[in-house]
Amino acid sequence: MPVPPNPVTRRNSTTPKKPSFTPEGKVTGPPQTDYPDLSAVMPSIFSPPAVPVTPAAPVRNAVSRWYPDISFMVLNTGRMIESPKHDEVTIGRSDKALDINPDIDLAQDKGAELGVSRRHALLTFQDEQVFLTDLGSTNRTFINRRPLMKGQPQKLHNGDEIRLGNIILKTIFKEESSLG
Repeated sequence: MPVPPNPVTRRNSTTPKKPSFTPEGKVTGPPQTDYPDLSAVMPSIFSPPAVPVTPAAPVRNAVSRWYPDISFMVLNTGRMIESPKHDEVTIGRSDKALDINPDIDLAQDKGAELGVSRRHALLTFQDEQVFLTDLGSTNRTFINRRPLMKGQPQKLHNGDEIRLGNIILKTIFKEESSLG
C-alpha cells in the first residue's frame, strides 16, 4: 500500500499566519502585509483638514528696547559712523574670505593695517546706558587710554575716545540728556 503524502493544512481566515522570520532573524518568506484599511476607522488621519489652519499672530514683546542715538568719528580719517540700533553691535573689520562682517566695519579705515581685530569689541545697551566690551582682541581696547579687561563691560560716556589697535573713535551721543 502506498504511503499517503503529508497532509497540507489549508489556512482560512481564522488560521493565524506564520511569521515571515525566524527567531534567529532569518527571513523565511515575503513580509505579511495584509493590514486592515484604517481610513474607514480613523478618517481624520488620512484626509486633509476640512478647515484651513491659519497661523497664530506673533506675540509682541511688551517691553520696548532702548537704543541711543550714538555715532563715532574715526579720528584717523574723519569718517562719521552711525551705530546701528541692535541689542549688540560688533566693532571690528570685515574679512570676505572668512565671511566676517561686523556691524561697525573699520576695514575702510585701514583697520587690518592698524591692528583692528575682525571681532574687536562689542557695544551693548542696558538700563539706558551704553557699554563697551573687549572681545579678546589681539591689540586690546582702550577707553580714554585705559585698557579694558577682556569680557568686562565698561560704561561709555559722551566724548569718550575708544582705541581699537591704532584706530581712535570719538564717541558722540546725540541725546546727551538721557545718558548721564
